[in-house]
Amino acid sequence: MSKHEELIKKLRRLALAATPGPWSSISRASYWGEEEGDVDGPDGEEIRGAEHVEPLSSQETRRGQAWLRDTDYIACAHPQNILALIDLIESQSREIADMQQQESELCTLYAMAEAECKKLRAEIDAMERQVEILTDALAESRREGDGWRKDAERYRTFIDCGQPICFMGEEYFGKEALDAAIDATKGANHG
Repeated sequence: MSKHEELIKKLRRLALAATPGPWSSISRASYWGEEEGDVDGPDGEEIRGAEHVEPLSSQETRRGQAWLRDTDYIACAHPQNILALIDLIESQSREIADMQQQESELCTLYAMAEAECKKLRAEIDAMERQVEILTDALAESRREGDGWRKDAERYRTFIDCGQPICFMGEEYFGKEALDAAIDATKGANHG
């Protein structure tokens, strides 16, 4: 238990044991003809022992306005006020504890979100590298496709010239016959 919690506990115990308030301070002429202050309870009776409470500064301050200010202060510190302050402090302490718990939970959630973001960033980086590889492969395929298209155009130009075409030592006069001979040679080489 902290020092403040001990003080609050002590104040609560003392306030619950004290004469209930509200208290009031009164000013009256003393035996010596000087004004002095007392602290009265809710029934108007003087609170016994309050006359012995003196300010810390000196006996001289008992006379005059300082003593009256002190009794006003003592009267204001009646149990209901002290208990209300203690209740407020305890309520705020609970709120602070709740907020600290929420802060801790938010920090945990933030850390989890940050870790997830790092993971997703790594996945995105890997995907971006894969896109680069696929883009390069696509560009290579397009270059190959362009080469095949040019070969096909050359082949058609060669076929369309109307001249016999010599393939594997034989002459062919049409595209169908030449294609059949080429396909047969490819099948024989792969089979």
